Amino acid sequence: LATDYWACSWKAAEWLYGDRIPKEKIAIMKNAIDADKFLFDQLFREQHRKAFGLDGSFVIGHIGRFEYQKNHEFLIRVFAGLKDEISNARLVLIGDGSLWRNMEEMIEEYDLEDQVLLCGKQAEIEKWYQAMDVFLLPSRFEGLPIVGVEAQSAGLPCILSDRITKEAAITKRCKFLSLKEGARLWADAVIQVQKKGPRRSAEFLPVAVYYDLDRQKEQLKTLV
Repeated sequence: LATDYWACSWKAAEWLYGDRIPKEKIAIMKNAIDADKFLFDQLFREQHRKAFGLDGSFVIGHIGRFEYQKNHEFLIRVFAGLKDEISNARLVLIGDGSLWRNMEEMIEEYDLEDQVLLCGKQAEIEKWYQAMDVFLLPSRFEGLPIVGVEAQSAGLPCILSDRITKEAAITKRCKFLSLKEGARLWADAVIQVQKKGPRRSAEFLPVAVYYDLDRQKEQLKTLV
């Protein structure tokens, strides 16, 4: 009975509609954000890192439900493979879900209790982006992850799974890696980020404008 067909990305549209709906009938509505809320600020970064007990650490971040899709076990293996090369590394995991206890057990198995922070659900998530140094998203599948858009807007170097649509890239510091290549490839990519030095403001690609909340409001007006 639908009269209009929307999706947040073409990959999401393919999953949702398949061949049943012609492409010309589908409108892509990006997962827009209030970009000003996430923009990099060095002073805020220093304040939040100190408040979270992360001052002096190299912070690897992830935000997502503790479920199969988000692939947390891969994150733990990546971190285990780089912790000896980045002695001040910390892995911050924000979110909760049915696999929480599994991750606790895996963290204990790899003897990472002092280096991995299980933070649960968090309010004012923009503060955590400021505190991080790199953002990892090794999802097994995604439509278009809004956390990836937020992290990039905050100027974070982002390493995303190649199972995520390339439409998610809105800055020059977004990289896609295969999960099949294994955790070592991802660990090496994080180490390269660490060697490049401190964070800086995002260098947006032209496509980033479509993820701005005000721009999407205007597009919405033309579709209703």
